[in-house]
Amino acid sequence: MSSIIKKVKNSTGAEVVYLGQAIEAGQYYQLQYSEQIDWANSTVVQGAVTAGTLVINNGTADLSAADGLVYLKAVDATALGGVVLDSSGIGDQKKLVFDSASGKLKYLSESTGSAAGNKGQIQYRGTAPGSFTASEDLEWDAGKMAFIIGGVPPGQIGGLATSFKKTVNSWAQTIMQNLSTGGYASADIIAQNDLGDDSGYYVDLGITSSGYSQTDSLPNEGYVYCNGGHFSAGTETAGKDFYVFAGGFDKEKLRFYANAADKDAKAVFKCVVVLDAGTTENRPTSPTNGMVRYNTTISKFEGYENGAWTNLIVVPGEANTTSNVGAGEGTLAKDKSGVNLPFKSIKQGSGITVTNNTDDITIAAVGGAVTQDSQKATAGDTVSTTSTSWVDVPNMTLTTNNSGSKGYEIHFICTWAQSKNGHFSNFRIVADGVETSVRRLTNPSGGSVAQAPFVCAMHWLVNLGNAKVVKVQYYTDPSTGTPTIEVSNRSLIIRGL
Repeated sequence: MSSIIKKVKNSTGAEVVYLGQAIEAGQYYQLQYSEQIDWANSTVVQGAVTAGTLVINNGTADLSAADGLVYLKAVDATALGGVVLDSSGIGDQKKLVFDSASGKLKYLSESTGSAAGNKGQIQYRGTAPGSFTASEDLEWDAGKMAFIIGGVPPGQIGGLATSFKKTVNSWAQTIMQNLSTGGYASADIIAQNDLGDDSGYYVDLGITSSGYSQTDSLPNEGYVYCNGGHFSAGTETAGKDFYVFAGGFDKEKLRFYANAADKDAKAVFKCVVVLDAGTTENRPTSPTNGMVRYNTTISKFEGYENGAWTNLIVVPGEANTTSNVGAGEGTLAKDKSGVNLPFKSIKQGSGITVTNNTDDITIAAVGGAVTQDSQKATAGDTVSTTSTSWVDVPNMTLTTNNSGSKGYEIHFICTWAQSKNGHFSNFRIVADGVETSVRRLTNPSGGSVAQAPFVCAMHWLVNLGNAKVVKVQYYTDPSTGTPTIEVSNRSLIIRGL
C-alpha cells in the first residue's frame, strides 16, 4: 500500500537523510507503508521540514516549508492508508473530509462543509452519503474538556470528564459488556489516581465471564475492590442507614444504624455470623482490646480484653446433689448454682468453739480436750495386795484435763482376779481421792481357800467438773491367815461425753 507522502529528497543534493530508508542525494524515492515512520508526530522530521533540510513534494510540486509542515501534520498513515489527499484547499480553519465523488481527502472551510448544530455538538451521518446531523444530546465541552451525553446534570462537581443524562421512566443505564466466555475474560470499570496503572492504585468494579477459570474468583462473580489504599463504603448523609443484602433486595443480612451520637451507633446482623477462627499460635501479633475470634486449639470463643486474651463464654456448672459418703448426719455441700458451689457454714454450739484458719477449721471443746488414756497390764503382769485398806492398783491411773464442767464415762475391767484367805475382794474408782464407784466381791469358800478366778467390771458415768486424777483402788477383808488379792489383765478407760 502506497504512502500519502510520495517523494522526499535532500534539498541540497549533497546530503543523505536517513528516515527509515537511505535516500541518495538528489534522488526521489517512493516510500512504502512498511518503510514509514510516524511522520505527523516525528519531531525530527518536522524540524527538518521547518529548517528546509527536507522538502515535501505532494506529487505535483515541492511545497514550501510552511505548507509542507501543514501537509505533513495532516498525515496519519495508519488511518489514511492509500487515500489521495487533495491539498488545494490547505489553510487555517479548515476541516479534512473525505469526498466520495473524487475519492480524495479535501480541506474544506468551516462555512463550506456540511456541519450543522451548535459549537461543540457532535455530528453523525444520516442515511444519504455526505449527510450529517448534529445531535443536541451528544457534544464535546471544550471548556470542561468533557464528553457530554444528554446534557450536564445539575450541581456537577469540578473535574467533569464524562457526563451521562437521560429522562426515562425506567432504569437509566450505562452498559459495558464483554462477550467473551474465555477463562480470563471479565468486564471491568476502572478508576485510577495519579499513580494508577495496571499494577495498582485503582478501584475495580467488574464481573467475571461464564467461563472464568482462575482461582481468584468464580464464574459470573461480581466484585469491587481497591488496590493501593484503604477502601470505604457507607452513607454520607446523617441519619441514613447502610444495608447489606444477599439473595434479593428483600433479603437484608446486615444493617449499620446511623445515629448522631457515636455511642448509640450499632450494627445488627440478620444472619449467622462466622467469626475469624484459628489456633492459639494464629492469634493476631498486635492485638487491641475489643478483638473477638474463635480459638480452634481450645474450641472456645475468646476476646482480647484489658491487654490479654480471655474466654468469652464460661460454661455454667451442672446440676448436682450432695450426700454423705459414710455414716453420719447432714451434708456440707449444697446444690450448685451456676458456677457457684455453696457450702454450709459450721457454727459453734454449747461447749464447742470453731476457728476458721487459713488452710483448715479447728473445732474444739470449751475448756480443752479430754485425754482418753488407757493402761493395760499384760497377761503375765500380775499384781497383788495384802492391804486391808484402800491402795492403788498399779498402773491404773488417768488424769483428765477438762477445765470446765464435763461428763465422763469411766470403765474398769479386770478379766482375771483371785482372792486368797479372805472373805471379800473390794474395788473402787476415785477421782482426786473421792470415792465414786465401789464393788465388793465375796469369796464363797470363806477365808480358808483361794477363790476361783473371776472377772471384775465397773462402769461409771459422772460429771467430774475440773481436771481430776482418776485411780482404781483395792483391798481385802481379813480372815484367817494373810489375805491376798491378785489381779492381772486389767484396763482403765475414760471417755468424754
